[in-house]
Amino acid sequence: MIESDRTHEKADDELLVTEPFITRSSDYFTIVLIWWLFHHGWILIQPILVVAVIGIIMRDERIAITALLMLFIVMPMVMAFIFIYYMLVPEVGRMMLRKRVVIARGKYLRIEYLPEPLDETNGAAGDDTGAQERIPHADVTIMWDAINRVITSQRFTIFVLNSKRLQLIMVPNDTIKRVSENNC
Repeated sequence: MIESDRTHEKADDELLVTEPFITRSSDYFTIVLIWWLFHHGWILIQPILVVAVIGIIMRDERIAITALLMLFIVMPMVMAFIFIYYMLVPEVGRMMLRKRVVIARGKYLRIEYLPEPLDETNGAAGDDTGAQERIPHADVTIMWDAINRVITSQRFTIFVLNSKRLQLIMVPNDTIKRVSENNC
């Protein structure tokens, strides 16, 4: 991932608007896990490495096996903790809904939740069953000073927020297009 700075040489009247997209939970969890391990992973690796080094120095395979047990038992528990703590909150659940993101660099980032398109499974547009499109949540506007940093990876532009509940907003790079504010 490449981190970009907060100062950008863009015109003030330029907006970045995405096409409608859905963030997959697996993509979101992968980024959260990488982010968490990058910041806190050294705390987990230290005891495993210490036990492994002691096992190698003492030439006792039981201690080396203990290090492997720590790796294969403790690490999945940590991943479960990260999933429960970071993924099972309503704010992250809304990130999995169909949405469009409007980015005015230096000003705001707005998440516009869109209705799910009607199809055979939830009622066709010409169907008389009374199926209606509904917008799941009100739009959310995040002021730019609430964004800690912007990280660009190969697939996503990630906005890291100064928030306890919702910490990341992921926007697929292939959905972003530039428009001017006059055209919106």
